[in-house]
Amino acid sequence: MNQEISLQIRVTRGPGAGTIYDVSAAGQYIFGKSQAARHQLADRAAERVQFTLTSQSSPRGLELSDPDSLRGVLVNGVVRRRATLASGDRIYFGATELLVCPRLPPRPPAKKRAPFALVAVAAVLLLGLLLLFIAQRREISALSRRKTALDQGIAALEARMQQESEPLALAELQHELDGLIGSAQQVSHELSPKAPVRSQQGDRLDVAIHRVLAKLEADTYAINPGFKKQVALQADRPDLRREIESKKNNWNLMTKVFAEHRLPGEMAYLAWVESRFDSEARNRASGAAGMWQLMPLTARRLHLRVDDECFDVSVTCSPDGDQGLGVDERLDPARSTRAAAASLESLSSA
Repeated sequence: MNQEISLQIRVTRGPGAGTIYDVSAAGQYIFGKSQAARHQLADRAAERVQFTLTSQSSPRGLELSDPDSLRGVLVNGVVRRRATLASGDRIYFGATELLVCPRLPPRPPAKKRAPFALVAVAAVLLLGLLLLFIAQRREISALSRRKTALDQGIAALEARMQQESEPLALAELQHELDGLIGSAQQVSHELSPKAPVRSQQGDRLDVAIHRVLAKLEADTYAINPGFKKQVALQADRPDLRREIESKKNNWNLMTKVFAEHRLPGEMAYLAWVESRFDSEARNRASGAAGMWQLMPLTARRLHLRVDDECFDVSVTCSPDGDQGLGVDERLDPARSTRAAAASLESLSSA
């Protein structure tokens, strides 16, 4: 007799999020977009047959196989053609994330309580909530006064740092500022555990930096004045404006691809850091190439074609092999951007 595996597949992100596929019974389950697939996938990036799960060959888990695909399946951040899955494993393709999880037994029906018991419980709860509310109001009032004092101290220190030019004095002020910010963050967490409060002081540049950091889930209580000064200096460089102008050719493509992978559009500026948005950039020292400066083996792992002769960046190659040249898809803005976005998405979900 085949042993039943009490597992299920749940879509945790992407099209069809919340969908649950029952794979607990012994048998074979085909996932894909074809009519023959037992479980249809809503993601446009899914193949006709994305992968197959077999539950009868391993009583400890599920056997995943994808022997007919050249790309394989991304399982826990690693491309695999075959894998034994257990509870907690994750499968990725396109914008979709699948989680292998245990199938929970149905909940037993709740026992009915007598009406008088419900009234007594409600009365006790209301009294407890009232006492808790009074105590919390007193605590919040004290914390708010403390936070106001800390915010005023932070603003005063930042003003002093703007006027100071001596490195030693700046270092001492920065140390003092870090201590105040740490205390203010602690008070903010106590005031609002689910939504930490940051300093409300700042100009338009502060607001812009906070907005970008928030999208990257890296926001901080206050912006370091030295960092803010460097950002302002870089933003005013005339040559920077010319470099940013060059992004217009591929910017819409990059932000669209990043949105498909649920990544903030601001992360596309990594291409400016890597190559100044130059899709033909080559690094003779490292062997990296393209707008995203991908190494040859990394590019192949991300399913980009890089012919052997193109490992040497001094050799002329092209994205499509025109005029008999070697093929190096790192030089193709669209293909390399999709590969970079897939890599960043896997890193962010690891």
